[in-house]
Amino acid sequence: NSNVGEGTKFPHLSYIGDSDVGSGVNIGCGTITVNYDGKVKHRTTIGDGAFVGCNSNLVAPVAVGNYSEVGGGSTI
Repeated sequence: NSNVGEGTKFPHLSYIGDSDVGSGVNIGCGTITVNYDGKVKHRTTIGDGAFVGCNSNLVAPVAVGNYSEVGGGSTI
């Protein structure tokens, strides 16, 4: 249940669920969007041109801004 913009890349071992991902985004391998808190599913938003490093966890609800960088191994 995700929307992914043109030119966005996310490789193997990534889970991008319930997310709105902009154009030209680069998501590193092993990155996941944590969309479920045990009761409700939440959405993650990743803006245009953003970079998310390998093995990162984006815990929804969360927004990564346009052209932002998330360091590898981060939990946001």
